[in-house]
Amino acid sequence: MEECGITFEDTSVIIKRIISSNGKNKVLLNQQVSTVATLTKFAQYWLDVTSQHGQQKLTDPLAQIEMLDQAGDYQDVLAVYQQRYIQLRSKKQELQSLLTKKEKAQAEKDFLTFQWQELSKAQLQIGQLEELQNQYSRIKNGKEIADLVGNIYRQISGDHGVMPQISQTLRSVEKLAKLDTDFEPYITQISDISVTLQELASQAQQLRATMGMSESEADELNSRISFLQKIEKKYGSVEQAVAKRDEIKAKLDLVSEESDVQWQLEKTISAMEELLQKEAQTLTAKRKKNANTLSKAITAEVQYLGMQDAKIDIQCQDWDADTSGLTIGDKKYHLLGAEKIVFMFAPNVGEGSLELTAIASGGEISRVMLAIKSVAIQKSGSFDKTYLFDEVDTGVGGQTAERIGQRMHVLASQEAQVLNVTHLAQVAAYADRHAKVMKETKQGRTTTKIIFLTSEERKAELARMIGGIELTKKTFAFATELLEKKDKDALTPGQGRL
Repeated sequence: MEECGITFEDTSVIIKRIISSNGKNKVLLNQQVSTVATLTKFAQYWLDVTSQHGQQKLTDPLAQIEMLDQAGDYQDVLAVYQQRYIQLRSKKQELQSLLTKKEKAQAEKDFLTFQWQELSKAQLQIGQLEELQNQYSRIKNGKEIADLVGNIYRQISGDHGVMPQISQTLRSVEKLAKLDTDFEPYITQISDISVTLQELASQAQQLRATMGMSESEADELNSRISFLQKIEKKYGSVEQAVAKRDEIKAKLDLVSEESDVQWQLEKTISAMEELLQKEAQTLTAKRKKNANTLSKAITAEVQYLGMQDAKIDIQCQDWDADTSGLTIGDKKYHLLGAEKIVFMFAPNVGEGSLELTAIASGGEISRVMLAIKSVAIQKSGSFDKTYLFDEVDTGVGGQTAERIGQRMHVLASQEAQVLNVTHLAQVAAYADRHAKVMKETKQGRTTTKIIFLTSEERKAELARMIGGIELTKKTFAFATELLEKKDKDALTPGQGRL
């Protein structure tokens, strides 16, 4: 929540969603504006939905793994495996990127070699062009510079220059400062002026001494400037040419025998593959043990739910579906392991097992989904969630429907909040509270509302669910019987428990 910018003072979270008639909607988490995506992400921690469309999970290999792992006690092993997998995938991507660059560099090797030779022979130095241009400017304007330098030196250090006068002035101020301390600051200021002028005279003298250059030296200097200007025009600047030279050198190193980057990466990847294989084997062993235990528990549960001869066999098979995963040798790996989980189903004695989704009817799959969820909740002890079952009793009736109601009542009695959407009275009768969803049309508008039923209203609603529009004494009697049976089952220890 905090990662999404949602703050809270305690463990309570208030969710509010406003859906307007104009189609716009707003999501508020703890009175803070959020998004549907954030709400969906947050909901996975407190809401678990099982619906008739949830059958699709049984065709999703990754979803089947999650269903198996939900009832397991090896989350620490899975976490270590996933960490190894992500690290190995990253290294493999790094190697692939290197190989791509190397392949490209190999194709461009001749051109890169030409560029490297040109830039290497140029002996480029950052700032050299500006320095040479400044030097050439001195030569070009030699007479004027010489005259100016001579004048500066004479005006500062000549017989009639300012330095003798400044020295004399400094001595006078020093004597005055002994008599009046207010003049002491001027001593430092005059001294600084003296030092600055001396430095200027010295610099002028040095420049005057270097003014002499032969004609051939001047031509050579001009030629170097012209060459650097061509480099600048071609690459943007001398600095960019230097950067290009270093970049080309790195690319050529990739295709040279001197580079060991690829070898080091391949060595690291080989070691990481061994670690991943080891963790995958440990995870697979844990899953097979859990699959065996879970198969027996789910088989017992589906038999309780009306399929007396049915058998569930959860199998761990080699993963072969995801081309985006990792391959080590002839074995494939993905983020959740090295296997796919397949729910095999044998509906009757003497019949072989086939994949559940290929052989089971809609009603059978609904019961299997409920059985899986019931067993997983019991084994994981995840009673701090709200479990929503949306018409999972589709295609069943009679005693089977009654047992589905009993199962949900058991889950609800173990501190888990269970919500169920159903059209079967046998299921609805086992609820602690009964809410009715109603649609009303007024003034050309249809509205939907939910009302909680009183004891008498509930009995009438169950009778309607049993007998349809016309209610009779028999339907009322049956509704009363269902409620009484529910109360009786609640008082019977172990009724409907796993």
